[in-house]
Amino acid sequence: EDAYVVGMVAANKGNPSRKAFCEQIAGFQMLKQKHPDAILYIHALDGAGGQGNMVNIPEYCKGIGLEMGRDVKFCNQHQYLLAYADEWMAQTFSAFDVMMNVSTGEGFGIPIVEAQSCGTPVIVGDWTSMSELVFAGRKVDKKDAAPQYTALGAFQYVPRLEAVGELLLEEYDHPSSAEKAREGALAYDADLVVETYWEPVLAKIKEEIDGGGKLELVKF
Repeated sequence: EDAYVVGMVAANKGNPSRKAFCEQIAGFQMLKQKHPDAILYIHALDGAGGQGNMVNIPEYCKGIGLEMGRDVKFCNQHQYLLAYADEWMAQTFSAFDVMMNVSTGEGFGIPIVEAQSCGTPVIVGDWTSMSELVFAGRKVDKKDAAPQYTALGAFQYVPRLEAVGELLLEEYDHPSSAEKAREGALAYDADLVVETYWEPVLAKIKEEIDGGGKLELVKF
């Protein structure tokens, strides 16, 4: 209750990281320097054991002057491998004051919607799918990121750490609306999506199969 909690929920996979761990953690450090009550919670593997192709996040944090266990906290690493229950994740998202997800690119970015469904605003990058998923929070402008051409034949964008830090400071001073976050995210409720989009399509397919008719592609 006495801390300003910045959260990250992102897979630690690849180095350099598509999730831009280093840039976002450095941005958090800017917030921490001005507001000592800020802490960073990271829901990911810490990479400290040298496992796989990951960023060694504790080593990086130590290198820029952040203390593990005080300034930066991780989820239980063993339980992370086993997975956390939905209820636990909802409580975790609800405990954040803001969630950072300024990754270099997202096909969708499920944690962005999950956080907002719990009333938690988000900070993301204004590129790829992230631009469409902010109902309460802030976006790092594309001009504040460096384009990086990838093996996928497309650009990703590496955020400038100062831009992340500036938005964290803005969000700290002027919190975004929890109500708007949840209201926007509810459009992505799984049951609603199934009822609105899946069931009509499945019903049409069943009708055509039962009637022996020719299946046709359904255009939305």
